Amino acid sequence: MEKAMDYMRTIGVKRITLSSQVQAKGFYETFGFIAEGEEYLDEHCPHIHMVKELAK
Repeated sequence: MEKAMDYMRTIGVKRITLSSQVQAKGFYETFGFIAEGEEYLDEHCPHIHMVKELAK
């Protein structure tokens, strides 16, 4: 994840958004992602929208 985020910074990405399975939410939080909105089902599995602002 760190290498992916570093690469995204080098190409000018300022904000990452992803759809996380609820069971993986804690994993993404360790990298600074923040959950937004309500949980929803995707393929019968609970998901949550997550975002991270990238600093330069």
